[in-house]
Amino acid sequence: MLFLAWPKRVECNACQWRGRRFLDDSWHRDVCCPKCGSSVRHRLLLAAHHHLRGFGFPEIYGGRSVLHVAPEPIIGRLIRPHAARYVRADYLHDGVDLQLDITDMEDVADGAYDVIIACDVLEHVSEFRRALAEMHRVLSPDGVAILTVPQQDDLAVTREDPGITTDEERREAFGQHDHVRMFGDDFTGELARHGFEVRVVEKDAFPPELIARYRLGPDRSPHPLATNRRRVFFCHRCDGGPR
Repeated sequence: MLFLAWPKRVECNACQWRGRRFLDDSWHRDVCCPKCGSSVRHRLLLAAHHHLRGFGFPEIYGGRSVLHVAPEPIIGRLIRPHAARYVRADYLHDGVDLQLDITDMEDVADGAYDVIIACDVLEHVSEFRRALAEMHRVLSPDGVAILTVPQQDDLAVTREDPGITTDEERREAFGQHDHVRMFGDDFTGELARHGFEVRVVEKDAFPPELIARYRLGPDRSPHPLATNRRRVFFCHRCDGGPR
C-alpha cells in the first residue's frame, strides 16, 4: 500500500516544527506553534534576526549585556549563546535571575545593559511611559530596546482608563483581563519622545513566501480589539532622554 506524505505548508522559525497549519488563538486562525507555542510576534522578531541586514543575532546581541523582561524561553535560548551576559527579569513570576519592576528599576545602574527585550509587556504595567524612561536610563549609550505591543487596528491614540479595574472590564476594553491599555498608532511617537530612534519591522519587510511559511501576519480577524498587524520596534537609544 502506498502512503502519500501530507504537505508541510508552514514552519516555525523558533523550533523548526513543520506542518500543515498552526493552531488558532481566541481571535486568529493558524497562528500558534503546536510544539513551542510561538506566536506571530516571536516569529516576526526571529525573521528579522535571520533575514534582515543589520538585524542579525551577532549584530544585535554579540558580546553584549542583555536584559530579557518576561523572558520567553523560545527566544532566550537563541539569544543566550551570542550574549556576553543574559539576564532574565520578571516582576510577578519566580524562576528568573532578577525580580524587577520596569517602571522603577532603582537597583539597576545607568547604562547597565546594551539590549532590553520586552515583548508584549508594556500593556500590563501601570505606567508605560515611566517604563520607557527607565529603559532609556539603564541602556548603554548605543543600546537598543526591542519591544512589541498589541495595537488595535485604526486606533490613533493609545487608550487607557484608570477607572477600569475589574477583570471583566479590562477584558472588554483592552482584550485581556490583565491588560491596562490598548496601544494605538501613536506608540512610535511615544518612543521618539522618550529618546529613541525607532526602526519598525513588520511582515511587509519580507517576501511573500516567508510571510506564508512562517505566518508573519495573521489573517484579519473581525473582532474589534484584534491585533491584526504585528510590529517589532527596534528602539535605539539617543542622547537627551525623554522630551
